[in-house]
Amino acid sequence: MTLNIIHLPRRVDRYELLLAQLATQEIKEFHFWDGIEDSEMPQRGICFAHQRIIQDAFDKQLETVLIAEDDLLLTAPGAFKHFIQNVPTSFDLYLGGISDGKIQSDGSTTSFSGLMLYMVHRRFYETMLSFSGDQHLDTALRGMGKFYVCDPMVAMQQNGFSDNQKRHIEYNVFFKGRNLFI
Repeated sequence: MTLNIIHLPRRVDRYELLLAQLATQEIKEFHFWDGIEDSEMPQRGICFAHQRIIQDAFDKQLETVLIAEDDLLLTAPGAFKHFIQNVPTSFDLYLGGISDGKIQSDGSTTSFSGLMLYMVHRRFYETMLSFSGDQHLDTALRGMGKFYVCDPMVAMQQNGFSDNQKRHIEYNVFFKGRNLFI
């Protein structure tokens, strides 16, 4: 399965870190998609970048599509393999990790933040494509489907400058107390 990665070409810092992770995780099938910047509403550009990949999967009638953002941080060697080996049998979104939101005992969540690594099932493509980008995509999805989080979580975000928030963010604080793959 191809890992579709949203990347802003000007973010050379993220590119180099990501290439190192792809090698460490032995991910051989990947495709970079240029990110979309919207200076007026950054979340709209982010939404459209995700939707472009989902539209491609919809057009190709793929059963699922696997998407990552370029600030993805996989928690340990073998994390990606663990994620792929533990795909639920029935889901709309399968998330590699979340920075906010409650995870139920069955691994499900109805509300979350974080689309750094996730898989979308084809039955959910049209829902994902229906958003205008006026709000953050992860927030807009609240309560709209069957969402499951990998246990333990394999994905976090790299600390650094957020093109969305337009400031430096230490993301690791959002993952304290979470069950992480190590």
